[in-house]
Amino acid sequence: MEKDTNDIQKEIEKLETEMQNPDFWNDKNK
Repeated sequence: MEKDTNDIQKEIEKLETEMQNPDFWNDKNK
């Protein structure tokens, strides 16, 4: 279970990093 939580935490951090990238939003709006 602990490993799963770690994986989820990494995924969230990855997502947050992508959301801070303007290109991420520009691609969504196309």
